[in-house]
Formats: sequence, C-alpha cells, structure tokens
Amino acid sequence: MKKIFYILALGIGLAGCSNNEDESLSTGTFPGERVISVITEVNEPLSRAGFDATNLERFGLMIRNSENAAYNYHKQMVGSGNIWSTSDGQQMLWDAERTPVMMIAYAPYASEASPDAPLAVNALTNQATGENVMASDFLLMKATVDPEKDLTADGKLKISLNHAMSKLIIKLTVNGTADADMGKLGDMAVNGAVVNGICDLSAAAPVVVPAADAAVATVAPYKGTEYCECILPPQTVTEGFSINFSYDGKLYIWTAKAAVELEKGVEHTLTLNVNTTARLAAMVARNRATGQLIDRN
Repeated sequence: MKKIFYILALGIGLAGCSNNEDESLSTGTFPGERVISVITEVNEPLSRAGFDATNLERFGLMIRNSENAAYNYHKQMVGSGNIWSTSDGQQMLWDAERTPVMMIAYAPYASEASPDAPLAVNALTNQATGENVMASDFLLMKATVDPEKDLTADGKLKISLNHAMSKLIIKLTVNGTADADMGKLGDMAVNGAVVNGICDLSAAAPVVVPAADAAVATVAPYKGTEYCECILPPQTVTEGFSINFSYDGKLYIWTAKAAVELEKGVEHTLTLNVNTTARLAAMVARNRATGQLIDRN
C-alpha cells in the first residue's frame, strides 16, 4: 500500500509548576529535543473513498506518561497542507527523564475518547457520498514508545495509522462478460450487517467489534464510476447478508449462501453478475444475481 509521510512538531506549555525546570517549560525556554516531533503515515486504502494521507485533516493523539501525569496529553491535531499543530496551539513535550510512554493516535477525533475506556465507532447507514464514507472510517495506532530507543534517526516519533474498519467493494458485470454500465445502476442497499461498533482503547491491541446492542442495518453505499463501496465494522455475518439493487429498470438481489467474514483493514470485493437475458415468470419480483467475494489486504 502507498504511504505518504508528514512531519509535525507537537507540544504543550506547562503553567503553575513549582520547580525551576518546569517554570522554564511554561515560558518555552526548554531544549529543542524536549519537543515531541512527529512523522505520520497513513496506510491508504486501494479505493477512493475513506481516509488517506491527502484528506486526513484532523486526528486525535493521546500520550500517557505513567511516571508524571503532567506529561499526559489528549490533543486534536489540525492540518493545513503539510503542517500540523494542536487545535489549541499548545505544545507537547517529553519529560526530562524521557520516560517511555503509551501513545494512541486515531481518527476521526473524539473529545470523549479515553485511553482507559471503550470508544463508540459507528459507520453511517447513508454512505452515498464520499464524505459519509470517510466519516464511517476509523484509523488507529497504539504503541509503547521509548524516546531513548524508538524514535527515528532524526529524533521524531513515527505514527503509522491503520484502517481499523472493513471495506466492502461491489462490482457489477453483465451476462458474465462485460462490466456493467454504472449509469444504468439505480439504488443499491447492503443488508444484514451492523454499523455500530466499539473499540476498547485500554486493550493492549485495540480492535473494533460490534457493539453489544447493535442491530442489523441497511446501508446505502457510495456509487463510483466503476463500483460501489461502503465501510463497516469488522464482523461475521452468519446469515441474512444480501445486496439488492436496480439495474436498467429491473430489481436484483444477491444473498450470501454462507457466513460473511468482514475483517479489519481488508477490502472485500464482491463481484455480482447481472443476467439480463434470463426469462423469468411474471410473479418473480427480483431477479437473482450471482456473485463471488474476494478479499484483499
């Protein structure tokens, strides 16, 4: 996957400190190596919709210092071009001892997020626009960072954001040979999966799972020039997963014959074939589409 890198300097001034060193930090007269400088990368999806390094404008950054709570941070990072800064304009620092810290980076930013609690991660049921697909995405990285050993050669903290959700791409063919004319595709619905997930950020390796009370939903996917796509929480759909759509004025439905496994960070491509030559009885409301699901990391 293509990776794009950005460099940023982060920090927060400390006020109301009692010793001389901390007083100097509040005025900004600290050594440059104390400022937390960050290089970020986003592992991009292969398709167009969702977060990538070109459209990520905000993300959350949490740092937990187990030795000195004065160096605990939860900041919203805001980007302008290749330049990032905290939304409140303050800086973040390593402590004088350069103590190892726990770091969580994630997007989109949520003020209620905590490194000690679960975070609701929900996909939208209406993903008909690229913006709504991106709003359904979730990027995440959690790691223990020792500033004495784990920084880059030039002293920067490397953040590698990965997609924690699952993406479903739906491609259409006609009569088993030609690609479908997307101009003839009408409404499409993805049925049987849940959209409400939860991510326990206190876990050693946090993952998104369906929320305990999540109910199955119907999702309207994004319609592109070559295929449709939507983002869903990772899950196993044991039964009832289906796609219905209209093509050239006719209604079609595809129903999975086996359990569907939607994995984190994976693009699942479902290719559906529309048979326009089949002659069906007048009582049949929907033609049956055939399909094959292929996974790609």
